[in-house]
Amino acid sequence: IAEWNSETLAGENFSVKVGKPVYAVHHLVSKGFLLAGLSDGSFHVIDLKQKKELHHIVFHKGPIFTLTVLEKAGWMICGSSDGTISVWSTGDFKLKMHLPFSSDKIRAVSVSPDEKILAIACGDGMIRLLETDFFNLIHEWKAHSMGVNSLYFYPDGQTLISGGKDAHLNFWETKNYSLVKSIPAHNYA
Repeated sequence: IAEWNSETLAGENFSVKVGKPVYAVHHLVSKGFLLAGLSDGSFHVIDLKQKKELHHIVFHKGPIFTLTVLEKAGWMICGSSDGTISVWSTGDFKLKMHLPFSSDKIRAVSVSPDEKILAIACGDGMIRLLETDFFNLIHEWKAHSMGVNSLYFYPDGQTLISGGKDAHLNFWETKNYSLVKSIPAHNYA
């Protein structure tokens, strides 16, 4: 993992060797940590101030494709190719829960701006919504004809955008998650 200056495009004096391909990174700004999900299902927690690894946790049976954080709750979410998400405390990085959601990959997870909804992009073409108090499933729908690869809650909380292997970007309004617009954005995923 290397750091680059976004203004000068020059490399910074920071790099981390983790030994496996990195599929997901997340900068936990509030704690000064860098989180890295790897191809072997493990993740690293790196303290950027001290420039040292705090944790290397091996848990998932397949690659970790997505990492996100619920700042208010103090939880980190990992989404894996094993079709599950895991929830970890950002205080001590202890496992809080492990939940299966798909027989296929979890490619992306997005948190609503108010941190009350967690959207999960599943390889079976489904988007699954969870409430973030107890992580109960509250809604799911077939969003793409093939797998869902990416998700993004627009900052105003009114729109959820999904990208799929079907090469479409779909825009969903968040009142009842109905499709507003579908754009054939690419030739491939």
